[in-house]
Amino acid sequence: SIRNFMDLKDIDSIISSDKTPEEKIEILKGEIARLKGFENIVKGFLVHENICIAVLQNIPPKAVFVNRGMEILMGYSMDEILNFTRSDFENLIVPEMREEFFQRYYKRLKGESLQNSYELKMVRKDGRLLSVQAFVYLVEYNSEPSIVITIVDMTKMSETEKALRSS
Repeated sequence: SIRNFMDLKDIDSIISSDKTPEEKIEILKGEIARLKGFENIVKGFLVHENICIAVLQNIPPKAVFVNRGMEILMGYSMDEILNFTRSDFENLIVPEMREEFFQRYYKRLKGESLQNSYELKMVRKDGRLLSVQAFVYLVEYNSEPSIVITIVDMTKMSETEKALRSS
């Protein structure tokens, strides 16, 4: 399964096992190689300009990570987003969806099980409205519960569909 593929082996159990030091070294080398592979996958997502990722923590939300795609989509620099206040985050969401967005955020941060995907209307720095699909997950980041949000801009897809229909 994918979960087993991604799970790291327990290093303490490897070290305390009855295996020879050489066998332990080989197992640990394999784990290091797997970690490097995961690192390369993650690096690809971090620099990709069409994939938008942010990691939020705390109440009120505080961005602790934003990738290049999120900067491009929203029109804010990484530094701006990392220094957002609660009202800055509120201004990213259209007024009629703010309360629901924050309620979902707080519930998910507490560990409640919610739908992981939903539509959201957002506002770019320049004021342009975006229709996005948000994929949201609870993870642990730097030993704290964190929300990873991946956003897919549906605005362009909608515009393309309309153009195709009219032609």
